[in-house]
Amino acid sequence: MASVTMGCALFVEPGLERCALLALDVDPRTTYIASQPFTVRLDIPAIFGDRSTALKADPPLADAYTTAGGLELIYTPDFEVRDRGQVALAIEVKEESALPALAAILERRGFILKRLGYRFLVVTDKDVGQAGLDRNLVCVRDALKSLRTNQAQAQAQLNALLLAIADFQEPFLLGSIRGTVSDDAIQLGLAAGAIGCDLRAGALSGDTIAWPACGDLQHLQLLGLGS
Repeated sequence: MASVTMGCALFVEPGLERCALLALDVDPRTTYIASQPFTVRLDIPAIFGDRSTALKADPPLADAYTTAGGLELIYTPDFEVRDRGQVALAIEVKEESALPALAAILERRGFILKRLGYRFLVVTDKDVGQAGLDRNLVCVRDALKSLRTNQAQAQAQLNALLLAIADFQEPFLLGSIRGTVSDDAIQLGLAAGAIGCDLRAGALSGDTIAWPACGDLQHLQLLGLGS
């Protein structure tokens, strides 16, 4: 999937991983994203560039990923993320319903990663599984790309949006400005912080409640990256 943060395509599985990557990509705190970035040997503990290297490290594991007792020996996070403070964060994406059965495994992963200098975050469908969120995030991601690559055209559309909401002080329906400004201008406004909305509240439509954001980008911070 194309990443506006990295300026290239990143490997991602469809579904929750895809939506998690989109949420990371539009988050203004994110400066770096890598998918399946490294493999951790949990028994040593140590970080390796890939599973093959981790398996061959001393003591070698061959193809045995767990001990006879079921103890996990190697682990590859779904994403590595860094923020503007360059704090390293390893992210695992799971269904919320799977967490109780994985509690001990996730706790061990987090403990080892902390020893290796990483914070650990589990992202679930409660964070990125809402209907319409994927589509909304794609719109914002593409608007961010336009802001960076077609600055003059994007600024003209943003100016039209700012003029349309100049007297707005309270929340409003997007339908009240549709026709006055384009959908592209609305999406640019969300990406730039001219307006905000709850991106988890369904696909953007005339019934979407928005508000003047005055440069505040908190509506794009969907994950607990700073916790």
